[in-house]
Amino acid sequence: MSAATIRLWDPLIRLFHLSLAGVFVANYFFNEPGDDWHTWLGYYVCAWLVLRLVWGFSGPRSARWADFWPTRARLAEHLCSLRHGRPFHRLGHSPLGALVMLQMMLAVAALGLTGFLMQEVDALWGVDWPMTLHSWIANGLLALVCLHVAAALYESLRLRENLPLSMITGRRLLPDMHGDEPPMLLCSPLPRKPVTSRAWLNLVLLASLSCVLLLADDFLQQLFTSNNRAELELGYGATLWLFSAALWLCNRRALVVAIVLLFVLMQLLQLGNISFFGEPLSAVDIQSLLNDSAEVRQTAMHSAAQHWPVLLCVAVPYGLLLALHLLVPTRVALPQSRWALVLIAVVLLSKPYRATYRNLDSFVASPSRSALHNSLNVFSAWAVRLAFREEVSLPPSPFAPYTLSAIPSSARHVWLVVADSLRSDRVGLFGYSRDTTPQLAAYLRDHPDAFARRGIAAGVATDVSLPYLLNPIREPGQDNLLRSGQINLFRFAREAGFRTHWLSSQESKLLAHLGSRYLDVSITREDHPLRFLQRQDRALLDILGQQRWADRNFVVLNLRTAHLPYAQNYRQESTPPPWPDQGPEGQSNAYDNSIHYLDAMLTQILADFDRLEGERYLIITGDHGQRLGEGGYWGHNDLVPEVSDVPVIVVAREAPSGALADFSRERWISHYEAGKWLAARLGTKIDNPNLRPNEYFVHGKLLFTDNFIQRVCESPSGLLHQPPQQLSVLLINPDTQCPPPS
Repeated sequence: MSAATIRLWDPLIRLFHLSLAGVFVANYFFNEPGDDWHTWLGYYVCAWLVLRLVWGFSGPRSARWADFWPTRARLAEHLCSLRHGRPFHRLGHSPLGALVMLQMMLAVAALGLTGFLMQEVDALWGVDWPMTLHSWIANGLLALVCLHVAAALYESLRLRENLPLSMITGRRLLPDMHGDEPPMLLCSPLPRKPVTSRAWLNLVLLASLSCVLLLADDFLQQLFTSNNRAELELGYGATLWLFSAALWLCNRRALVVAIVLLFVLMQLLQLGNISFFGEPLSAVDIQSLLNDSAEVRQTAMHSAAQHWPVLLCVAVPYGLLLALHLLVPTRVALPQSRWALVLIAVVLLSKPYRATYRNLDSFVASPSRSALHNSLNVFSAWAVRLAFREEVSLPPSPFAPYTLSAIPSSARHVWLVVADSLRSDRVGLFGYSRDTTPQLAAYLRDHPDAFARRGIAAGVATDVSLPYLLNPIREPGQDNLLRSGQINLFRFAREAGFRTHWLSSQESKLLAHLGSRYLDVSITREDHPLRFLQRQDRALLDILGQQRWADRNFVVLNLRTAHLPYAQNYRQESTPPPWPDQGPEGQSNAYDNSIHYLDAMLTQILADFDRLEGERYLIITGDHGQRLGEGGYWGHNDLVPEVSDVPVIVVAREAPSGALADFSRERWISHYEAGKWLAARLGTKIDNPNLRPNEYFVHGKLLFTDNFIQRVCESPSGLLHQPPQQLSVLLINPDTQCPPPS
């Protein structure tokens, strides 16, 4: 065999092959199922699959599907050669090799799908079949990998060539052909227009400039108003760059102009809403704008003098972007590919597709996200869920307005700690058989100015309970109060001279309807993704320790500690968990381990709190409870007692005597009562004329629209959970009351 070689495998194919092999070895043999590295490596390799799919149509000839697709004729020829011992030479994938490779790619895609179902679909949390299927596919992939490796070694010996090495170097030997030996098989070259390196450089520069222009409207608006609190998102920026590159590659100016003009319309509404209301637009807001279009036009005309910068912030970047796409392609050499249309379609249709199986609360806008990112989310949700549908008309709210009054407050520090999915009957200090919170119990024993009570969550989902906790509104159906921020703890704190802090180990989208316009400091998981990936909630405690406190501070800490999948929360810990999280009781034990891990987190938070000086108050609670296998169900989002059950722990330090007297006499403390008590510590008294003793409301999984509501009544024997009813029914019959205590 001669030493002549040919460059066969391009760099992308080699990286794809090495990535697939590396991720499979890491996830199958080393990473624990469900941990962060396992999950993110899975998503990483799925992204490679999508890229390989596109590359199979637009890459060099050895990478194209047409070159090696295992058709019936090709497979028959290959099998016939093997059966009769005839040589079968082919520079690219052999037909049988291609068949195994495609099966491996399908297996990896199926692993990504089943992994996504286990991690992201609430209805499947705790269900066994996705995990079982995931395991079967992984074992099947192992068998295919072994077959692939064995075939590569056999062919290397037969051809006297190191085939695995060729996938690293990209080069193959050209064997000498003698006698009757058939010629080496390779599809004839495909006619391609030569593309120079300068053309690719032009594409990179133009895509980068376009990406900057698509992000510029936020930063321009921030020069005129503090209402826009968008921050640069690395992942979103990378996606936007790929989308920008696809717009240049597709060579369809009419399509590009239509997309840019669509973005212009969305951004005018989005930035206008931010400028006027101080909050990003939601899908429900879009529907309201269309229903009251005349009033919107009139308001826009009268307020144009105050909000004219919106036009400038949209016109400048998008005008430049349109000019580039209209003028540059005729003057600058650029590569072209019709497959760029696939990427454009994936980006534009992924959000509407997601809206077909997710509710509106999954598309809430985040104040710290790019306005265009928020627009793609909320306009997709509106188009799929609300557009051209009869609007749900709710009866007017029958409840009397609240009265707010300023009261003296000498508090210097007010803290609220909210842990995800925290259920009180699994907390050791409430009598659970396992000592899941030994340090917290010891703290309460040593501090008589602190107490713990069972609590009642305001809602069954985080993006419902948090808005009602931080906007202490007891009665359902008062959406105007939620949207206006009139009764908001951050607002009360700002008005009383407190510095306001939101520190969260979860996504920034939770800030929707929490009063983000009144925040001085906002730090979420998206600000430090790698730190949170490595340290989970401990990263939040690091950030807490780095804060520089003002003379008066209102701090809200949002922990993820006990969220599904439970075992993922404490995998980074050096000490082994107290209870085994494998086997039939593994998931239940993992939840208890998460509470035990939370116990350590809360101990450190309390230590930081105790180091402060002056009058100070702290409340620890959960956003909602959790179903832990009762009736075969796991997770939350259901109006059942296990999901509305949360603990409430109250701490006062250097406070006036009797500061906790009235509060500590309560048998149960609802989120509304906790929020109202915190408002008083922040200098605002809330008088609610609708208040009825021993009556509470728990909201379903939707923040707005015709949600389901559950009335909870306090009795001497415990809490009575009435059957859930739709909000529209409750508003018509608001006089229904809890039965009097017997």
